[in-house]
Amino acid sequence: MVRLSDVLGPDGSLKPSSKGTEKAPQGKTAPQETIPPLAEPERGEASLIYQEAIEWVTKKFKETESGSIAEISGGMEIAGKMVKILTGGGESLLTLAATPKEGYHLYSHCVNVSILSIKVGLGLHYRPQELIQLGVAALIHDVGMAKVPRELVEKRGGLSEEELAIVKKHPIYTVELLEGTKGLDRTMLDAILHEHERIDGTGYPAGLQGEQLSEFGSTIAIVDVYEALTHPRPYRKRYTQDEAMKMIAYSMGNQFKGEHVRILKALVKELSIYPVGSFIQLNTKEIGQVVRVNKNFPLLPVIDVWLDASGDRLPEIKRVNLAQEPLLHIKKSVDILEAAKDKTWLNTT
Repeated sequence: MVRLSDVLGPDGSLKPSSKGTEKAPQGKTAPQETIPPLAEPERGEASLIYQEAIEWVTKKFKETESGSIAEISGGMEIAGKMVKILTGGGESLLTLAATPKEGYHLYSHCVNVSILSIKVGLGLHYRPQELIQLGVAALIHDVGMAKVPRELVEKRGGLSEEELAIVKKHPIYTVELLEGTKGLDRTMLDAILHEHERIDGTGYPAGLQGEQLSEFGSTIAIVDVYEALTHPRPYRKRYTQDEAMKMIAYSMGNQFKGEHVRILKALVKELSIYPVGSFIQLNTKEIGQVVRVNKNFPLLPVIDVWLDASGDRLPEIKRVNLAQEPLLHIKKSVDILEAAKDKTWLNTT
């Protein structure tokens, strides 16, 4: 089982990979509110790309009504833009991916998984063209859900065995829709088909295991779980990012191990336990938002402090690099939506 100690040292620094730096081979309805925007002066380009991606994914879902998806050239172009931004850090794009959205969650889920998969792919030292392939595969990995009755997708209670069997067919539906699509190769199709498979054979649709799984598929699989946990669903609230990381590390048993440890390390390094856009409480009880990750010290990000120890808004945002402040440390992650309802959370442990 993957443990957080496999990934982080006692000081919060990332442990070196056993493979070095070589490139790898190929409930209640949750409120659909948005967290306050990242305190950065310009997010225009990232916002335009994000919206373009949402519109493209929405179009591909609608194309399923005709029984096939003709081409993905638009997705290749969008993924290329994402790669360019994320190669330079991409804080604004990552913040957009971390922010809950209104509307049908599957569209934003696909876009978010694409952004986060590319970011993790950078940590796995993929070449630019491989990052684009990974990003496109993630963009369209769930289009087969369009053939699943929407009432099952948004059901608030548990699914029956019959209903679950229908949902588990969506990777097959996706590949059937994409077979023969211009611009798609077997690597991308395998990534989509393997995204819900697990290394111990407990996944679906084919119960593959071990080396039968593609690395792109395994990368999207871990990112998919992380993204789903950190966003609200009709049947539950979202988890904070560090809670999601811990759930993946501790609760997945044999589903994620071996090569998956390397992917998890890349997830932690590129996104951090406290990723860009998340909110945290310091030991001083001040509240801040993460604006930059210190890759070698993922528990010590750069933050913008918004609220004082009483929960009141500061007259000016205070930027703090925790890697340079030995007396300050993160006490816990906070859900800013919940925090805004009642200040009593400031005194909780």
